[in-house]
Amino acid sequence: MAKIGRNAPCSCGSGKKYKKCCLAKEEEARRSLLEDRERRAIQARRQAEEDDELFEDALDEEESEDELHDDALDEIDDQEEMEEASEAPKAESSPRRSVPEEIPRISDAEEEIVDRWWKEYKKMRGTDEIRQYLEGFLRDHPKLVPNLELHMDVLFELGGKYVSEGRHAEYIDLLLKMRTQFPDSYLKSFGYYDRDIIAHMIAIGRKDEVAGFLNYFKEYPEHDPDNLFKTIEFMMANNCQEMVADLVQDVYYDVCTSPEVIGGNEIIDILVMACMAPFLRPGFTQTDMEELASRLRTIRIPLKDEVYQADYLRQRFELILNSRTGWNIDDCKTRSKVVNRYHEVSLNFMGFLHEHKGKDWLAAEFYRKMLFRYLVNVIREGKRPRQTFVFTRNKIDTTIAKTCRSFISLDSNAAIVSLNSIYWFAEYLEKTESITEERRSMIQRWCLELYNEVFPGLLRVELSAGGFHDSLGLPRALPPFDPHEVSLPGAPMCYTVL
Repeated sequence: MAKIGRNAPCSCGSGKKYKKCCLAKEEEARRSLLEDRERRAIQARRQAEEDDELFEDALDEEESEDELHDDALDEIDDQEEMEEASEAPKAESSPRRSVPEEIPRISDAEEEIVDRWWKEYKKMRGTDEIRQYLEGFLRDHPKLVPNLELHMDVLFELGGKYVSEGRHAEYIDLLLKMRTQFPDSYLKSFGYYDRDIIAHMIAIGRKDEVAGFLNYFKEYPEHDPDNLFKTIEFMMANNCQEMVADLVQDVYYDVCTSPEVIGGNEIIDILVMACMAPFLRPGFTQTDMEELASRLRTIRIPLKDEVYQADYLRQRFELILNSRTGWNIDDCKTRSKVVNRYHEVSLNFMGFLHEHKGKDWLAAEFYRKMLFRYLVNVIREGKRPRQTFVFTRNKIDTTIAKTCRSFISLDSNAAIVSLNSIYWFAEYLEKTESITEERRSMIQRWCLELYNEVFPGLLRVELSAGGFHDSLGLPRALPPFDPHEVSLPGAPMCYTVL
């Protein structure tokens, strides 16, 4: 494209000379582009310099005769294998009701009432104005509420406004009204709404009421699997072990066998841990392991053969429950060996969370999983860390951004729970004499700094964010890490046979 002369007519069609019109704007755009390129180049150079300091070449996997522990392999299964598994033939599930998608037929006069409401609605901006306008329609035309199709737009927009203004209780009040009085409209997007209600109830200390809002997930487990998983993991993170176990037991078979659900077998890991939880205690016996193996055989989805073996279960329990000190990777010459060691560390960290942080076993498993994802993703392909654990402020920031992506944006809930996991992991490493007190303090300071940068923005977009402060100043738990949103090569499949 030829360069426009300064005195030539501007190509925007204004009739002005180029120098009097778009020249300055386009020169500024070019400067911004160059500055952005330069900034990216500087960041890339710094990243490369940091990587040279933190990593060294790993031994080729073919040169190592040792085998990687199966559990660690399953947790970092690559995305291609996971997609192939999701396309495998599904067993036939038991019949389940589907959420009705059709809307009632109405007369032309009634259609005009609905159209008129929408026309006025599109002119409105204020939260209170919209709420009052909506309440008027709910009161005057209850029969026509399904025809408004509020689940497509209005409730999400109004909910976003309420959350951004910190008016969570008013938003939940609206959802409860819709759930009770207009279930036909509510059902179409119940996964989002029930997830918000459950998050709010837990955040304000009314956890005992949550079970009453799980009925739709149980009745329609295939309708919104993303929000089903997010709700399950939110509850896991908040010590709702019994409710999660009950929900997962009720829905797992339909989720795993549904042709509409990709990656549904992820739920089996949660079910297996729920089965293990009653037995995970010091002094467990061989009889306990045999009884656990017997219970695992009742799961209708086939598991790996070793999961049914008492010796395998005993070894796993010992990794979780027995204190360890002095973790290192000196003998791990391949990347796979490092990953295997990290998997063992994460299991032992899980026991620490249960004993010292008051986490029930499902909560501890959730935090362990997020910590393991960080430890694996921080290592570049073909490399191994020069030190046992890789933590810098930049690595925590960039790795969490990579592993906690939700489509094109950050899955903020997973990001905060990852910060929490790393914060507590630093304490665990100091306790196990794997890092110094100074190093622990530095890692925790980085987590707090990143948290303080992110959290104010989350309060304006995440209903659940305001209810998760603990004595550290970090959220005490997070909602739902979604297996489909994490960029680790594959979601953890520790137990299932695909």
